[in-house]
Amino acid sequence: MGLMRLIATHIVRGDFLFNISSHDILKSHMKITSSHSSATESTDKVVKVLKKSGLVSKMSLGIIKKTKGKSGNMTIKFLPMTGGTKAIIVGGGVVQEIYIYTKQIEEVKKLFANL
Repeated sequence: MGLMRLIATHIVRGDFLFNISSHDILKSHMKITSSHSSATESTDKVVKVLKKSGLVSKMSLGIIKKTKGKSGNMTIKFLPMTGGTKAIIVGGGVVQEIYIYTKQIEEVKKLFANL
């Protein structure tokens, strides 16, 4: 991967990015796959809650896009998909999708019901 591409995948205006280390993944016994391992600040909070819950067998981080308008509070929207749910996380002026593989979709949604 070229240096400019590496830098471009780790910079988003208006939000901080976190790299999810393989050490953290191994400790949680949960698989996280993605074309990149960057998560926005809002997504990082969601990933940590999901890792602690033990409800998820696998997660796949999606692309990060800048949103129009104000950055506002974090919101999560869940959409059904085969094998689990897709979470769309908006916060800090960016949006990121996470594909969550679980058999306990309703329990996962309950974890974030108070947002």
